[in-house]
Amino acid sequence: MAPSVRLIPGKEKRVKSRHPWIYRSDIAEADASCRPGDVVSIYSHRGRFLAKALYNPDSFKKMMTYIIITQVVAMPCS
Repeated sequence: MAPSVRLIPGKEKRVKSRHPWIYRSDIAEADASCRPGDVVSIYSHRGRFLAKALYNPDSFKKMMTYIIITQVVAMPCS
């Protein structure tokens, strides 16, 4: 199972709008097992899966910790 990250309430809005980064200040809790380059699961504060991201603690922007690589997209019912 991939390490997971839970966001602070309200911070999922940026992910849902397809912003490509998650900032350290957005994170409520993260698995201590996260290692550089790990693919992690991103969850809302309520535990809803939002995205998969790459963990990068040495980002060129010290605030940016995760780069989103996939997201959940709602499909309309036909």
